[in-house]
Amino acid sequence: EMNFSVAVLQSTGEESPIGEAVVVWDPATQTGRLDLARMPVLGDEKDYQLWVIDPQYTDPVDGGVFRVDAEGAARWTFHPKAPVRDAQKFAISVEPQGGSAKARGPIVMASR
Repeated sequence: EMNFSVAVLQSTGEESPIGEAVVVWDPATQTGRLDLARMPVLGDEKDYQLWVIDPQYTDPVDGGVFRVDAEGAARWTFHPKAPVRDAQKFAISVEPQGGSAKARGPIVMASR
């Protein structure tokens, strides 16, 4: 039985008004795919980081760090750093290069 969920992330502010992000999540394999388009290109000292909001954890689960190409696009497969039972939301923040243990930077995209 296929039990994928699809989440569309929307801009949370002026920084990424035109960005598009979609996550396809497979809880059985704990694997997600992130497709991004028209995201702002970050400087070398910053990275995007994906977070999974699961109510069993106090803090969002680290989904990993990624960068976009010159057109602001990326297609990326991820595995959260902790087991996710209920992926209620996904969010993308801007973090220092290499990412953060907890989301510190501004959240630029989030699912509803």
